[in-house]
Amino acid sequence: MKNITIYILISTLLIVVSSVATYVFVSKKNKIIFTENIIRSKLKSKEFMEGTPFVFRGKLYYLLVKRNDKAKQFFLTINEYGSGKKISHDFGEGLSLASAYVDGNTLYVFGTKDWTKYGESAIYQIKSDNLKDFSEPMLIYKAKEGQRIFNTSVTKNIKTGKFAMAIEVDETGFTPFSIQFLLSDDANIWEMDESNVFGKEIYVACPTLKYVEGYYYLLYGVEDFYDPNCKDCKKYITKISRSKDLYKWESSAIPFLIPLTDGSEGLSAADVDMAEYNDKTYILYSISDQSTWGSMKSATFNGATERLFNIFF
Repeated sequence: MKNITIYILISTLLIVVSSVATYVFVSKKNKIIFTENIIRSKLKSKEFMEGTPFVFRGKLYYLLVKRNDKAKQFFLTINEYGSGKKISHDFGEGLSLASAYVDGNTLYVFGTKDWTKYGESAIYQIKSDNLKDFSEPMLIYKAKEGQRIFNTSVTKNIKTGKFAMAIEVDETGFTPFSIQFLLSDDANIWEMDESNVFGKEIYVACPTLKYVEGYYYLLYGVEDFYDPNCKDCKKYITKISRSKDLYKWESSAIPFLIPLTDGSEGLSAADVDMAEYNDKTYILYSISDQSTWGSMKSATFNGATERLFNIFF
């Protein structure tokens, strides 16, 4: 091998003890990145679940997004990370594809409504200062004509104090899906950066945006046509890119996450989100067949998020 660094992502190595499994990323440093546990063991569910871990007043929680597309039932809850204990009432009825961000002592929740309707999709904001009481949903962005809005993710540039939101968009003229960006000075009033589109000509979906030590890191789902003998055979994997300004992006050659090849995770390992807590990074992600069932899984990286991201660059 002439001066070639080979990065191998071994997703087929599965060490099972009860419901515990281990993923191993192999690099030239031969580092084990994280282990994972199943949060929802009932995989064949008609409900699709997504989660955002967050730290609030020194404790680790997650926003749980539950959606039953067939029954048109969508709602949000706050749960303790680990135990899964529900600590809030159901809120945000009708909102889904949601994300959470904590700034100081305020939890901001951003959820999407009517994502199937062009020109009618809308992002709403809900706030709480105690995880028990929630503000009424406030409209912060409505899709323009020929546009649909799906997943969202918010981060804050700690150097400038400004907020950025990555949104998953299906828009006339772009390949479904692409990622666009809303910007804000206060997390309440948002404006679309019309000049910035990530993935105009390829499928990129379910974004997660994090600002860590001078970089914006963007995690996103892509289609992986893994079988050259089957043009319709594809899976949905998660990749990672980084940027200092949200415009010029450097993409990692290493996938962040791919579904296990034994079929237990269906066709998709995506909708990744994470929070750093006590020098560890806690990760949630969704698995599904992209059609009839979905579930959520967790992972823990024994180190800070910056250290985790640096492995990929």
